[in-house]
Amino acid sequence: MHRGCRNQWRRLVASGLVALGACLALAGCQGDEPADPTPSNVQAIADPPYVDGPLTVELRPALPLATGDRRCRPAAGSGLLCSPDGSGGYRALGNSGPVVVAEVSTTQSDDRTSWGWMARFAPESRDAVRRARGEAAALGGVVVVTVGGDVAAVLAPPDLTARRAARLGLQKAEAWAAVGGFSRSEQGM
Repeated sequence: MHRGCRNQWRRLVASGLVALGACLALAGCQGDEPADPTPSNVQAIADPPYVDGPLTVELRPALPLATGDRRCRPAAGSGLLCSPDGSGGYRALGNSGPVVVAEVSTTQSDDRTSWGWMARFAPESRDAVRRARGEAAALGGVVVVTVGGDVAAVLAPPDLTARRAARLGLQKAEAWAAVGGFSRSEQGM
């Protein structure tokens, strides 16, 4: 081996040993860590959304707009109810008048594969809920729940009873957004 190559090799080995020594020295340093770190007060998992009533809503028996152009463009007095994202709409054919919701909550399924939400109606509103459900079923339509003029939920008649409205088998985001629709309107947003 040529003397110049031998010197380069020695320098390379020497610098590698210095780097290895520095790493080992630094790894041995532990610093001044507290013996018992204080627990964090930040939640790792958010609490599921919940709305505590009473909350006044209206139940509107309605028919979905015809397929094709599904963009909803409501006009004053037109009877059109639009989904929050404007992707679909419904023609309202009646109105229950004010209905009181006692609470709205989300829950995860027992097998933890899906989510659902439930709105529980106040006892004095149960007759109006029965009427709205009956009208929607007779029309072959749906019941659109509105809060302050905004669509909070759309329910098929089987998802609605005199005591409660429920949607099961949803993705987490869908269930949480449905409860958010009630709370957004409750806060006047």
